[in-house]
Amino acid sequence: LAYPDYGLPFKLTTDASKTGLGAVLSQDQGKGDQPIAYASKVNNPTVAKYSISELECLAVVWAVRLFRPHLYGRKFTIVTDHVALKWLMTTKEPAGRLHRWALTLQEFDFEVVYRPGRENQVADALSR
Repeated sequence: LAYPDYGLPFKLTTDASKTGLGAVLSQDQGKGDQPIAYASKVNNPTVAKYSISELECLAVVWAVRLFRPHLYGRKFTIVTDHVALKWLMTTKEPAGRLHRWALTLQEFDFEVVYRPGRENQVADALSR
């Protein structure tokens, strides 16, 4: 693990499965992406019933809340293997928990980058 350099942008890579959520906070400190922190969480039976789109959105919201001290007030990149986050942020009238998640994410300055699952191996492993 590397120490965070608050002068450089962060990258948050997330993934989700019915089993759990996974995230990696990293930075490019001149030697490629260096991990700052890893996180994973097992889903409870209620969350395990969410659709895969909801799980992917939840993984991002959970990781952003978890790493808030590093991310708040800074521009960062979210890397995900699902387009659910773009859908969440552009839905006209999200309802219930989707609306709450969208409101949570609106206070952050981020860009979403899609990365196919086969290239998202670390976060994928943490979500299993």
